[in-house]
Amino acid sequence: MESTSVINVLVCPLNWGIGHATRCVPVIRHLQKKGFRVMIGADGLPLEFLRQEFPELPYCRFPGFTPSYSANGNMVIKMLAQIPAFIAGIYRDHQLVKKFVRDHGINLIISDNRYGLWQNKVRSVLIIHQIMIRAPRWLKFSEPILYLVNRLLISRFDECWIPDLPGKDNLSGELSHKYPLPGNAVYIGPLSRFEPESTSRKTRNFILALISGPEPQRSMFEKILSTQLSGLNVPAIVLTGKPGSNDETQTCGDVTLISHLPTRELQDLLYSASAVICRPGYSTIMDLAATGTKALLIPTPGQTEQEYLAAYHEEKGHFAFMKQSEANVAKGLDRLETCKGITTMTNNKLLEEQITSLINKIRKP
Repeated sequence: MESTSVINVLVCPLNWGIGHATRCVPVIRHLQKKGFRVMIGADGLPLEFLRQEFPELPYCRFPGFTPSYSANGNMVIKMLAQIPAFIAGIYRDHQLVKKFVRDHGINLIISDNRYGLWQNKVRSVLIIHQIMIRAPRWLKFSEPILYLVNRLLISRFDECWIPDLPGKDNLSGELSHKYPLPGNAVYIGPLSRFEPESTSRKTRNFILALISGPEPQRSMFEKILSTQLSGLNVPAIVLTGKPGSNDETQTCGDVTLISHLPTRELQDLLYSASAVICRPGYSTIMDLAATGTKALLIPTPGQTEQEYLAAYHEEKGHFAFMKQSEANVAKGLDRLETCKGITTMTNNKLLEEQITSLINKIRKP
């Protein structure tokens, strides 16, 4: 692409843990490959993570709504109480991006789950895997309503990219396959920062635990796993998920705690670990599919999306599922013996094709 026709793109992930940021990595790589000039807009841990992954890229702090999570599992009530703040956050995002587009000459906005980041004068894309918002049983009647509201928010964008595959061999299940897709939606294939290995897997005898998600549940999860892993007499690495942290690596008996690892080093651990324990966030599910790793899934208490994904993939025989309140790591690891992981997710060209299509649409008179 000639310098006179460079497309300036702003990539903004949601600030709820780092999962939304990690799945932006392959998007940014493809944009760079196609000659886009990328700027990162984020805050908190997502910003720290993306700055480490792409130190050469310009960035800006793009603050957004960060929910507070319940310590006792009453997640739905907690989230319902924050709806006004969530709506206000969408409005603030919309006003902020309007000024940003004008000041920085942005031609394209790619938003990961940030509903306010659209503009009429430039092309805008929303990355989202939840066309249907999963409700708890006592609010099941509200799902069709939530779906219609979600469709309305999605319709403000020129395009909606769903990081999954069409058909029955998919990762998100009902989340993006139960209801009709919005007219601007297209499947772009699973997004993972990890690359398929060209050599056969060489498993070593250690357990890898991945800690993720917002506080206070993140720290509670770390404490549970660190305590239980220390009693197994098996080497274990606990990745605490804190990019930018100054904490040094800590070792206590057979358990080693590491705040953060570069993508390549984490990929090597995923390919060589005898077992993985983690939250079933959708970005993590995509990473497990990319590496073919078997895992024990322990959802964040009360987070209906994670609970659904854990049950969905256990039913398919991919992973083992255990509630945090009943967490028994030793028993959970035994159940992994009958799991097969995900082996059907092959590398696809859907994302690259969609980005090529974007170039033509943006440059079209």
